[in-house]
Amino acid sequence: SRGSDFLHNEPTNEIFNASQELAPFDDGELTLGARISSEGADTDSFTTCVSYGNNETSRAYALRQHEDLSYEHAQPECAKFLEKAFETQKDSILASIARSIIL
Repeated sequence: SRGSDFLHNEPTNEIFNASQELAPFDDGELTLGARISSEGADTDSFTTCVSYGNNETSRAYALRQHEDLSYEHAQPECAKFLEKAFETQKDSILASIARSIIL
């Protein structure tokens, strides 16, 4: 459907791309394990998700990197990379969603 295509392609990609720039890049495991997933594409309850970690070990690593504020990262890398990516893209995302409703 148009709605699910739109949500997966524009706002979710904005968060994904911004988080890739902020995610700590030690050996690349964190950013290489990032993905966008969705469910309910043919329903009224479409959900999309940006996540890091493609197995239990890498998900645990991603969670530590995201939540532990004591780690020191080279700029622009940082903890809370998904949260900060959303915050920096929030206005653009809301405008994109509004445009999709108007169309």
